[in-house]
Amino acid sequence: MQVNITGRHFDASTDLQANIEAQVASLVKFNDRITGAHVVLDKQPNDQRSAHADLTIAGAGVVSASAEADSLHKAIDEMFEKLTRLVKKDNERVKEHRAPPVDRVVEA
Repeated sequence: MQVNITGRHFDASTDLQANIEAQVASLVKFNDRITGAHVVLDKQPNDQRSAHADLTIAGAGVVSASAEADSLHKAIDEMFEKLTRLVKKDNERVKEHRAPPVDRVVEA
């Protein structure tokens, strides 16, 4: 999986990049079809920080989430909470539409 991290108006540290990559990798346990992620971190002049992420899921398209907060770490945490909910919701939607097992179809 490819993870791209872009920092607007600042350079993201290697620790911050490693933290984001680890959090993106942890989303794979909810949906193993995640093929890539693009995370944009923005440091605005009014002391507002924002984080936006686009996850590419094979067969499902793109899942996006964003968050704003006073600190960058809070914004990142809120964004990943939203992404986790969205990925879980998408995964449940896929599971609900699966066909019943062949044993139940043959018996009926």
